[in-house]
Amino acid sequence: MKKIVIATHNDGKLAMIKELFLDCRIVSLNDLEYFVEPEESGITFEENAIIKAKFYYQNLNEICIADDSGICVPVLNNFPGVRTKRWFKRY
Repeated sequence: MKKIVIATHNDGKLAMIKELFLDCRIVSLNDLEYFVEPEESGITFEENAIIKAKFYYQNLNEICIADDSGICVPVLNNFPGVRTKRWFKRY
């Protein structure tokens, strides 16, 4: 059975992904007790997801899937967008 690391600490995301890969062993960063995070320097959600997937693949030497998401408020020009996590950490 193939093992796939899902680059998340979010149990809800993990549950959704496990439904997609029934024939694989799915683990999260919580299962690995891995708390080092890459700098999410991308300007899009897609770029940040690629940064995370490559980072965890290189550091864990395991197949890895990552995503990135945030809050985009149209009337605020999609703010905070890719900076959602950093913005919420301030408040």
